Amino acid sequence: MPNHFHGIVIILDLGRGAPVCAPPSGGSDAASLPEKCVPLGEIVQWFKTMTTNEFIRGVESGWPRFDGKLWQRNYFEHVIRDEKALNNIRRYIRANPLMWPHDRDNPQSVQPDRMQRLLLANQLGVTEQEFESIVNFDDEYRNRPQS
Repeated sequence: MPNHFHGIVIILDLGRGAPVCAPPSGGSDAASLPEKCVPLGEIVQWFKTMTTNEFIRGVESGWPRFDGKLWQRNYFEHVIRDEKALNNIRRYIRANPLMWPHDRDNPQSVQPDRMQRLLLANQLGVTEQEFESIVNFDDEYRNRPQS
């Protein structure tokens, strides 16, 4: 996507030191995290720092300069609790680039008519109902507070 990306962070404790872990439900109280836990916020912060540094190195090597902010201040997170939710989110991520012409964040966005929706559903290999759930998935996250 030209203005954002999606990723799935898999939380594992392989018994090799600091497990990755999300903040406890309902907040980010570090006192309630295990002693050697790396909070998700720190992982995201590290990722943004490393990618920003790499971009700066790229600009120094001839990449076009970007005058805005490279990253937004916060991020959206969602705990995936079961296989069905994981599959829905994977489907949404795969669909996302095809949806860019219709994305509200795209300055040239055009809302698809019914025929375009059916064509997009066909391109994605999903039913019309599944396609609508992909579109509604995006709306659900636009209305949630950021982490």
